[in-house]
Amino acid sequence: MFLLVFVLVGVTIIVFFLSQVLLDPLALYITERTREDAIPALIAYYHLNDPWPIRYAVYVWNLIRGDWGYSRSLSQPVLQGMAGRFPATMELAIAAIIWTLVAGIPAGIISALKNNKLPDHISRIVALTGVSTPVFWLGLLLQLVFFYYFHLLGLPNLPSNGRYDTTLGLEHPVTQITGLMVVDTVVTGNFIMTEDVVAHLILPSFALGFISLGVIMRIMRSSMLEVLRQDYIILARSKGLTERVVIYRHALKNAMIPTVTVAGLAVAGLLGGAPLTETVFAWPGMGRLAVNAIGRNDAPLIMGFTLIAALILVFANLTVDILYAYLDPRIKY
Repeated sequence: MFLLVFVLVGVTIIVFFLSQVLLDPLALYITERTREDAIPALIAYYHLNDPWPIRYAVYVWNLIRGDWGYSRSLSQPVLQGMAGRFPATMELAIAAIIWTLVAGIPAGIISALKNNKLPDHISRIVALTGVSTPVFWLGLLLQLVFFYYFHLLGLPNLPSNGRYDTTLGLEHPVTQITGLMVVDTVVTGNFIMTEDVVAHLILPSFALGFISLGVIMRIMRSSMLEVLRQDYIILARSKGLTERVVIYRHALKNAMIPTVTVAGLAVAGLLGGAPLTETVFAWPGMGRLAVNAIGRNDAPLIMGFTLIAALILVFANLTVDILYAYLDPRIKY
């Protein structure tokens, strides 16, 4: 946690350099509706004529107190605009990582137990496909098959964009509590919308999690193979313990350490916003917001997204480090 401070300082220095040195700093704070007589006040308020150290100190102080700049594309403060989109990205990321872990960890275990047999070969193909498939291409393919072709064949198709059916949402309004629509609809008993929201989550969460699935499967397989060769596993088997006890009580916990590392980084990447997935599926999250900001040259919003993604990654790494102590008793803090 002590080193975390230096990492965060380094992130702010990089973002400050990108936004205040490579770009015109005044352009970050003015819009088309800014009056000409207000420009001197902006220069004075943000210390744009002062030396770099003073400007950096002002920049960090503004970040701490929540002034991340003004988004011209959203016509609102950057932090407020991102806060409105973060729950959508979080919901998509949670759905993606849940099915990825539920499918990837057992598949990796089975692949290790059936080493060089048919299940292992199948998992290798799936894993290689996962890490090799561009997410935008997979998203378009899923839309083509499960939305368009299923509709042509008269089969029940899956929604291809958005978080929910807006027409259905007018008939059964969703009460916003957490911003996570699955949670909000369940808590308020709006199960008609729960079904619709879950249906809208299926395709984008699958596309988003498929790459992580391949990585988690391969890491879980290799880690489990390494653990199964250890002396204490041989001893456990020689004592007559059942294979289920050997695998799930003695081997799995130690084999999970590398997998937790990869899963933690995957969660951080997903929560940081999956720009391609959210753009393909018109998902109203932070990733799509960042893509639109790039297209509109909205520098404050781009820098804000960069900071949020970096913060999520840093704290995900910290969480993974803490989990190590639980998984491996030899690690103590």
